[in-house]
Amino acid sequence: MTRVLPEKYEVEFEHRRLSPDDVASGRREYKRGVYDYQTWLSRITRRTEPAHVMKKKGQQISANGGITYCFVRLKEEHVPEDETDNLRLVTFAVCSVHDNFSKKKGRDISLGRALKQLEKDGELS
Repeated sequence: MTRVLPEKYEVEFEHRRLSPDDVASGRREYKRGVYDYQTWLSRITRRTEPAHVMKKKGQQISANGGITYCFVRLKEEHVPEDETDNLRLVTFAVCSVHDNFSKKKGRDISLGRALKQLEKDGELS
């Protein structure tokens, strides 16, 4: 069964990348057993930046490691009058420093997690 996002929602993705130095550092730390998944997640969210920002700063962009965020928002006409924010859900997919970064795979995983959460909350039928 294919799950489809209801018309009242809109989705936006943000892909964030690592520099080659951060990837090398992450691989060294991983080999030494310095951190677990939670530590990796906190480090990657602090070290990553959108690729266009990295290019402006003159930084190199690694082919490995990164994170894709999926922002699910209510369309303006569906936001209740007493609410000011239309953001409903944020999910993400993390790419290890050992894997090649793929925007498509990141979008698929993070959107799948969003749909699963909306289904759990009774938003999908």
